[in-house]
Amino acid sequence: MSEPLNGGTQEGRLGWLAITGLAAIVLIGYFGLYLFVKVMQPEYLEFVITLGHLIITIAVIIVIRMIELPGLRKERAFLLTEREELCNRLLEERKKIVNDVEQKYTSLVKESVPLMLSARSLGLSHIHKNRKEAQPDIDKAIARTQDTLLMTGVAFHETYNIENEVGSITKKVQFNPDIKARFLLLNPYTTGAVLRAFLETDPTEIEDYITRKGKAFVEHNTLYADWHRAFAIFSHSGMKDRVRFYRCDPAVWLVITDDRVFVEPYTFGRPKRVPGEVVVDWRMGGHMPVFEFKRDSQVAEILENHFERLWAITRDGMCSGAGVKDLHSLWGSEDASIEKLNSEVFNVRMNTLDTLYQSLNNGGAVARDAMQTPSPNGN
Repeated sequence: MSEPLNGGTQEGRLGWLAITGLAAIVLIGYFGLYLFVKVMQPEYLEFVITLGHLIITIAVIIVIRMIELPGLRKERAFLLTEREELCNRLLEERKKIVNDVEQKYTSLVKESVPLMLSARSLGLSHIHKNRKEAQPDIDKAIARTQDTLLMTGVAFHETYNIENEVGSITKKVQFNPDIKARFLLLNPYTTGAVLRAFLETDPTEIEDYITRKGKAFVEHNTLYADWHRAFAIFSHSGMKDRVRFYRCDPAVWLVITDDRVFVEPYTFGRPKRVPGEVVVDWRMGGHMPVFEFKRDSQVAEILENHFERLWAITRDGMCSGAGVKDLHSLWGSEDASIEKLNSEVFNVRMNTLDTLYQSLNNGGAVARDAMQTPSPNGN
């Protein structure tokens, strides 16, 4: 049996019966009106004929709509189903995204919260990628400080250059002579400095240190040049007694101000060289992260104690007195510097230095890489 046009529903059948009955009544009424007007009032016959055309047009429209109605209902039902399915898919996708974000956030929180709590308990306020990235915050901390400025480095001509700050530091000292401003630099006339110089020198030039000793060091080494420059920067009244040159191996690069402490550990490592890169600067410092602590933290207390102990045992400075030896005679004379280096380092440690050179030059891939890896940021 074929399906009725209206879809076979009870509602559809009743609709068609009603339309058919109404059409029969309207048709009978129209013919009655037509016959009455034609006989009794023929002058209105044209109006009745026009009315008949209108009724027929309306009837045709109604029939067409009744024929289309099942299809429209099916299409509407299809669209509603499609919309419902689309909404369900979107809801599922949304739930999946929310679940993924929630899982990642939960994982991140689980990993980060202990780290954040540890950092907070230690007074760690920031970790800078390297010294260069930390410089703006260090500059601000130095500008704010009124009572304390303690700095430890190799020669302060590393990635962070003391020349950029010496003017403001000098003004602070002149304005407040009681400010606790002191500076510790590496003494270049020590074995530790020369060993570091070996690692910061172009491999093709290291042999020159073995043959020409102190003369090559004074003429070519960046560490000695940086120290010479730093000595000149601090060599004026008001600052001389605030500078000393330690003899032990460098441990940390350190800046202590009124409210912040910046520290970077020194290492003998550095990033690998990009293939084909031309080496301009072989310094090793400035590549490790710089940790920024609050001044009232225990870590800051330990680091300040480190500075004070190193200051107390350091006896080389820029002026004589209280057991401190003035290094001006060495700074002002290349001959005196060469003699000092030869007598206290090269002549005494030549076997060690030669062994180091041979080891670095022939000691395998790791050692050669240590010699050939440049410093993109400087020491």
